[in-house]
Amino acid sequence: MGLSELLFKYANNNALHSTISQASEKPKLYASIIEMDNGYRVEPSFEFYRSIGASKTSMILDKDLNVASRDCGCLEFYRKQTCIHEIALYAIALMILDNDKFNCEFKDYQNKVVAHQHSNILKRLSDELKTSNAYFGLIHLIPVVEAYGKNYLLSLKIGYDKDYVIKSIPEFIHLVEDNIEFEYGQKLSFVHSYECFDEVSKELYSFVRNITTESSNKNVEMRKSHLLKLLEIFKDDVIFYKAIDESKPTPRRIIQTNDVDLVLDAERLYISTPSDANVFISGVNHAYFIDYNLIYSYNYKSRMEGKIFDCLYKVDGGLIIDVNSSDFIANLLPMLQKSVTIKEDFFLKYPIPEIKVDSYLSYVNNNILLNNKINCAPEHKDSPYMMQLLEGYYNVLEGLFFAKNRDGIYNICNIENQFKFLTSDLQALKSFGEVYFDESMKNIKAKKSSRTSVNISYNVGLLDFNFTNSDLTIEEIQAMLMAYHQKKKFVKLKDNTILEINENDAKEISGFLEDFNISVKDLSKSISKPLNYILKIVEGADKNLSLDQKIIEIIKDIQGFKSSSYEPVKTLKADLREYQLEGFRWLKSLASYSFGGILADDMGLGKTLEIISFIESDEKEMPILIVCPMSLVYNWENECDKWGVTCPVELVLGNAEERQDIINNIKINEKKIYITSYDSLRRDISLYKNRFRFVIADEAQFIKNQFAQKSEAIKSLSSEINFALTGTPIENGLADLWSIFDFLMPGYLSNYHHFKSRYESLILHDDTEALEKLQKRVSPFILRRTKKDVLKDLPDKIEDYYYCKMDTKQKEVYDAYVGKLKEDLKNGGDNILAYLTRLRQICITPELIYQEPFANTKINMAVDLIRSSIESGHRILVFSQFAQSFPILSKELEKMGIKHFILDGQTKAKTRIEMVDEFNNNDEYKVFIISLKAGGTGLNLVGADMVIHMDPWWNSSAEAQATDRAYRIGQTKNVYVIKLICKDTIEEKVVMLQDIKRELAESIVHSDEQKSIKLSKQDILELLD
Repeated sequence: MGLSELLFKYANNNALHSTISQASEKPKLYASIIEMDNGYRVEPSFEFYRSIGASKTSMILDKDLNVASRDCGCLEFYRKQTCIHEIALYAIALMILDNDKFNCEFKDYQNKVVAHQHSNILKRLSDELKTSNAYFGLIHLIPVVEAYGKNYLLSLKIGYDKDYVIKSIPEFIHLVEDNIEFEYGQKLSFVHSYECFDEVSKELYSFVRNITTESSNKNVEMRKSHLLKLLEIFKDDVIFYKAIDESKPTPRRIIQTNDVDLVLDAERLYISTPSDANVFISGVNHAYFIDYNLIYSYNYKSRMEGKIFDCLYKVDGGLIIDVNSSDFIANLLPMLQKSVTIKEDFFLKYPIPEIKVDSYLSYVNNNILLNNKINCAPEHKDSPYMMQLLEGYYNVLEGLFFAKNRDGIYNICNIENQFKFLTSDLQALKSFGEVYFDESMKNIKAKKSSRTSVNISYNVGLLDFNFTNSDLTIEEIQAMLMAYHQKKKFVKLKDNTILEINENDAKEISGFLEDFNISVKDLSKSISKPLNYILKIVEGADKNLSLDQKIIEIIKDIQGFKSSSYEPVKTLKADLREYQLEGFRWLKSLASYSFGGILADDMGLGKTLEIISFIESDEKEMPILIVCPMSLVYNWENECDKWGVTCPVELVLGNAEERQDIINNIKINEKKIYITSYDSLRRDISLYKNRFRFVIADEAQFIKNQFAQKSEAIKSLSSEINFALTGTPIENGLADLWSIFDFLMPGYLSNYHHFKSRYESLILHDDTEALEKLQKRVSPFILRRTKKDVLKDLPDKIEDYYYCKMDTKQKEVYDAYVGKLKEDLKNGGDNILAYLTRLRQICITPELIYQEPFANTKINMAVDLIRSSIESGHRILVFSQFAQSFPILSKELEKMGIKHFILDGQTKAKTRIEMVDEFNNNDEYKVFIISLKAGGTGLNLVGADMVIHMDPWWNSSAEAQATDRAYRIGQTKNVYVIKLICKDTIEEKVVMLQDIKRELAESIVHSDEQKSIKLSKQDILELLD
């Protein structure tokens, strides 16, 4: 039903008339200009905004008075229903738009918009006309070069279809610079500008402008450097050129060529050029050869070649040097050899003297030494040819990694260079003479390491490891790995072999050894590891692994747990959902190989039932211990009774003497479930002597701190298999996950120091490879399902933030504490956490700190929200970190006669179960006020369909756990989650931190926890600003 129909329907509604009668505000006017084929059209729109009570309503209407967009802050609108505020605002809008005075105002506004658009069009047209030129980018300039003496004259032609001679270059430059129109002839007249020219002509114009002088007229005088620049501009293009002996300029295209060579034969040294090129122009890096049709551009192969070219053209203006001089061979030839092609007839006429340099190699004190002997006729001993040859010889030695030591002997002392020498081609060295190796060199070898294989076999509950390499012994594999750890690329083995380390292989094997807690020294021993290491092999499947058939079967069994044949016992009083059956089979599959794991399902999906069905199916006669928070001890007892557990169940409760008596009577060969709390376990740990079949850690985030006594206590228990239950295996950081795995399978993630360096530190610095490796490592032992994954019929969870503003007195108190905290930070004080807590308390009400009345803005907001929500049929959970606020809130609820429960840290375990049952089954109780710490976990409160968080907590997963008291299996209604935030305070920054630090655990366990929130001094200052 549209707003117009609803307006008609509620035409006689008193509330609607009351709202409409309130003072109205003018709308904001907007107009869009729509370009059409025959002109422009103005499209108006109107924005209306109203504050009605606590609700802020806005609406945009188009030209046809249709609603383009709308918004309202009330709860009814949030439920995606049309609210009374929208209907009222729509009625107000229609009345305003029907007002003659407003219509006149809108006409004026519309005329102003049209006039502004016309002005823009006229300005744009004027600008286009000013710069309009039909020849933009089409005019070309053609250079005409005439050689005279050692210099050149440059003139220009200009044209489009027809070319014209520019009669005065300075005048032409003036035309371009001042945008003057000029007529060259009937076919060419235009307003001159730089943009008129094509790209190459733009370069030419800039070049000409730079070399033009006051004395220039039709021609501009150029030196050789200018000509070289011009030829570079017109590479692959055409210029007009006139040589000294030619009558007129002719067009010549510039092309690149490599067909140029320096040639030495028995009679002469000359330049071989393409075609009949007879003009030569040399530059620093290239030369130009000009014939009658083309200009050839040639890049020198070397600086020496360029010098020779230049010299040849300076000798009598010709291309020939006579080689019949007495010292040509002795002095010039050695220098020319690298740059000149020497014909065979030259060597027949002028034999080259025979000179040999023999090399002698030895290996002394881990150094490769080289001595040489020169064999030549005495007359050539100090000749330039000899010097040139020796220079080439020593260059070859440098290329083979030799360096001269203090004694003048060439040697190689670096092991890497020794390897490179031993694997080098010595042909270049042999070209100078013979190469001799003494006996010491014959013992030196070089080789590259091949891939190392890892063979893993099953051996009665253990994994046996064996490492092999086709080229290396175990000792040599160890030497290779130790050198790799020292960041070396080469290692010298005992037999004097220099081994180049295969870096990829060494990296993979080193990582493998780290993953399996194997030291390099252990490779020479018999190596066995616990069977739970088997799933690390899955991650290492890309390595060169060899697995026996039993290991392959175990891996397939674990990975394929969903299709296993495990079934719950028939005595179980429950029909497991499909995902719960999968969880049961996952537990059974792991337990069949004595593996532990974390059941990390979302809150409310029935982890307790999955564990109970698993325990009930186990046939081994051994005791079972369940450890949980004290608040859940009786809940576990009730659940065991509810689902029909057939073995005895006993709570380890009472005073110290009573608990001791229970523990002392635990029988090793009797299946019985014992339930105790973390605190009781910590006090009684010295009494637990027996070995348990299973130890189950419920709400395992309680053992996230590896140094806490409760963590040390549960890890010291003797058991066959351990399991952990928690929806938040990572609450504050990856150290939480390591601590839980240290309980499940000690050593699986190595010690914490290794875990931190290999995973945690890298991941916190966004190392995606480390993150992926850890995820692969732990994923087989974590089963995580969310409600969205498995409960397609679960109703929606709708979350929103409600903001309130402090009153003046409350803000003064808050600002005073901010000042104290900043001062404490400045002085390096240790009261920072206390100040932060005080600031969060003040956001609720300063009464939590001062024993005097204050205006309770947030509590009043919560009370109003509770009242209106109850009127709409909701039942509500209220969570807060600060139980001191409960009496204040409770007092306000009592004034309105709203029945409610309060649960905090003082509530006894039995009492809390009774309150939960009463709330879920008795609609008279509309509100349940709960301490986040005391009741954030282990409660089933599906009787509520609204959750109010009075204050944000650093850890959003704690809030999510609390919300899941209502949003879980059995909930049939949409759940509304409202978070109350005090504007311009630390609470807004806490919400921001929650959003920033939510990604890490999601990537590890597909959850919604976050990185550890560790605040630096700068972080805290940012929270306060």
